[in-house]
Amino acid sequence: MSTVTNHIASLLDQRSNLVILTVVLCTGLFALPILTTESIEQASPEPSGTVFDQLADLNERFPPVIHAPAYIIESHGDDLLTAPALLELLQNSDNLQRTDSKGQLAPDGLPKQSYLYQYYNQSSGQKETGIVTIANLVDRMLRANSQEQTNLGNASNDQVKMVLHQLFSDSSNNPILETLSSNASSERKVIGGQEIDYWTTTALVFTVLTDNNKLGGGPLMVNIGGGERAINKEHLNRTIGDIIAGDETHYSLWGIAIDPNLESIEQGEIAGVFIMFTIIAAVLVVGLILRSYWATALIGIGLGILMIWLKGISILLGIKGGLVIDLIVPISMVALGVDFAAHAIRRYQDETRVGNPLKKAFQIGMGGVFIALLLAMLTDSIAFLSAVSSEIEAVVHFGISATIAIVSSFLILGLVVPTVLLRLENHMGLIAFGRRSTLLGRTIGSLLVAITSGTGVILLVAVNKPAGVAIIGAVILIFLLLPAILLTKGPLVNRFSETSNKDSKLKEQRDLLSTLMAYILVTAARFRYPVVFIAMILTIGSVVFALRLDPTFDTKDFFDAKSDFVVGLDKIDEHVGPRGGEPALIYIKGDLSSPETLQAIQTFIDSLPESDYVAKNREGNVDLGVTLISTLEHFITNPFTRASFQQETGITITDKDSDQIPDTTEQIKSVFTYMLTRGVPLNATTLLLEPETVRGFLYYDRTTANNDVTYLQIGLPGTREQKRVRQAGNSLRNLTTVLDESPSIISSGVTGSPFTREGQLDATTTTLWRSLPIAAIATVLLLLFAMRSVTYAFLTVVPVLLVVAWLYGLMYLLGFGLNFVTALIGSVSVGIGIDYSIHMTQRFREEASKTDSKDKAFRKTGQGTGSALIASGVSSIVGFTIMGFAPMPLFATYGILTATMIFLAMVASLIVLPALLSFTSFPHKQ
Repeated sequence: MSTVTNHIASLLDQRSNLVILTVVLCTGLFALPILTTESIEQASPEPSGTVFDQLADLNERFPPVIHAPAYIIESHGDDLLTAPALLELLQNSDNLQRTDSKGQLAPDGLPKQSYLYQYYNQSSGQKETGIVTIANLVDRMLRANSQEQTNLGNASNDQVKMVLHQLFSDSSNNPILETLSSNASSERKVIGGQEIDYWTTTALVFTVLTDNNKLGGGPLMVNIGGGERAINKEHLNRTIGDIIAGDETHYSLWGIAIDPNLESIEQGEIAGVFIMFTIIAAVLVVGLILRSYWATALIGIGLGILMIWLKGISILLGIKGGLVIDLIVPISMVALGVDFAAHAIRRYQDETRVGNPLKKAFQIGMGGVFIALLLAMLTDSIAFLSAVSSEIEAVVHFGISATIAIVSSFLILGLVVPTVLLRLENHMGLIAFGRRSTLLGRTIGSLLVAITSGTGVILLVAVNKPAGVAIIGAVILIFLLLPAILLTKGPLVNRFSETSNKDSKLKEQRDLLSTLMAYILVTAARFRYPVVFIAMILTIGSVVFALRLDPTFDTKDFFDAKSDFVVGLDKIDEHVGPRGGEPALIYIKGDLSSPETLQAIQTFIDSLPESDYVAKNREGNVDLGVTLISTLEHFITNPFTRASFQQETGITITDKDSDQIPDTTEQIKSVFTYMLTRGVPLNATTLLLEPETVRGFLYYDRTTANNDVTYLQIGLPGTREQKRVRQAGNSLRNLTTVLDESPSIISSGVTGSPFTREGQLDATTTTLWRSLPIAAIATVLLLLFAMRSVTYAFLTVVPVLLVVAWLYGLMYLLGFGLNFVTALIGSVSVGIGIDYSIHMTQRFREEASKTDSKDKAFRKTGQGTGSALIASGVSSIVGFTIMGFAPMPLFATYGILTATMIFLAMVASLIVLPALLSFTSFPHKQ
């Protein structure tokens, strides 16, 4: 095997021009799709399943007419229900309507037109445009009650309180009362000689209705990745919020989940700076440890070329994009790419330090490390390809994308970078500049190349792809080609020339790091029993804790806790509490014209207050808004509606059993047809519901049996705690038994964003527990084939399993949960952990074959591979620790956990693995 690897090393040296030319041509080829592709399709984060199918069916059948962003305002004092505060809200609401009438709410790229939706408001009894709040109602009642033209502009607080008493004394205005904070209260007071309910509140919630069709249509789901249409809606949401906030003299305003995509983009841009410093730190630290400017420059450039290959190949192969694929994969490859380069370069440097000429040092060093690099690449690929077993498209594409990056890292940073380094140091005689220049000069040069290469990488990955490609090209020109030319043909040629270019030698030197690594490995091997015992205890405890990890989802895990997005949700929890929550949907499909079906739906609605997980109003009732059942009840109870229907159709609606449902299928079918074409009349001049509004909750198929669909929308409080989502789902599914048992209902279920999120988290967790054993078994089989030893194959994988157990146990102790991102760290930990283990095992076997002393073998392994592992690990730890300070928790968590995982992998490889290897039978010296 050593003959083959030495031959490969010789070919890399002898054909270095061809190697470099091939890389240049491939990089140019892969850059073309990056520069010419405008957008990349996003991979779906959703697995398959009934919950997702039912939601997709609802989105297809019921394209929403209204886009309704919600807001909460909170008083700067103890009470929002004062004349000044309500006047400010009224004036800002009027300003919103005026702005809209001029077409000035239009998001960029959409026509200048009105976007506020006009509708009939049952509470106010009149047509409204976009927004009506308690301020509007108070102002109207002041004007109606007074002969002196009193309004909010000149009313006293006492007058406002008297109107509020009158308003809330009418039970038909309970929906308005529900907009107040849960801490709203009233006490009996005498005002103007009249005893009234004196209402106060610190906050209130309201929605603004806009025309969803004018905004491009689409579902109302609040998620990331909705494309340009979602971005336009979020810009409109923010504009509306800014106008209603005004000067915020008496209150402060927050949107309620109105801009997840914009928030993600903005926080991602801030996090991008930290990601850039992560790359800069990793490149700089490994370069300083390797003590070579050229190594620093080549690693930085190599990472830039790696990203071009990753992005270009992914586009050519049709790999879809997404947050994890576009950012997490490239960030992870920083650690793995640096590892390939660090081991290859350090091994080459080790051979030069013992007096070998550079070409021979390269041949011996690359020949010795090639198998380890190859095995690392193959096992990494296995670890990431195990994710292909997932049901989630985004995870599958993550695994494929990461594999592309791994293979590219092996080729570019593991093989080509060391080859170019040899060419610079040997063929061009630049070893003195690279390794012997002053610490200050080397540091400055390394810092500059790290900064520019890091900037190029982050621009390419996250900001501006053409600019990123251009900067990476400029780094190659300025920090590689230009110095090489000046130092070989320019005025600096004599200063850094070598006595002999072809046979340059460096005196054998041992640095403190090499000595320390040798000591650590020898000590770990000598104290193998305590080391293994402690590792077993830690692992058993970690497994116990890891198994307690639950899937979690909270916006604070993804967005800055101080951002308006998160604060708005916190305010909702504070002021709405159990009276509101995230919308869940009850899906119902079947023959909706059957009275038995409608009775089953009514029974289900009546049972909802029994659930402890459903939002209820102050009276303990569940507000469902306008439903199919409530609309049919209107046809029964409203004389004008009933008469209009009979006059139009010639059919009389009967309700002999007084269940508020028409008695026959024929009557129900006629009502469906009537209200879908003519709407629901309230009186001779007003439609209670427009036909398009009816089409928003009823899909009636006149030709296909059992293909009618409707749904109910229910608020679920506390869904930021995933455990409560699961409990709510179980509770609602128990209640839907009455729907399942109805012979005319062929499908029913619980869906909506809380339960699709639950499905995503469950599928992610399943992927983790499925992919880890797949990766472990496949890795053992590969190592068994390559190493021809069951013992060495098994011992090499053990530290990886320890790292996974330690990491997830520590996550539990630190309060982390399993989500889409933290679950993927398992794959990354296997990739990095197996790299470290393979390099240590291979080097130990190599050194063991040259000596009759285990101590000597471990000492040489520590001085060489141990030092390279430290160079790779410390540089990555420093970089990812910097990312841990990013304000966006998504990246901060990934940075902290990745840095922790790399540290654990170093501990396992430098301490536990030598202890395990010391148990093996020692080969005879060859």
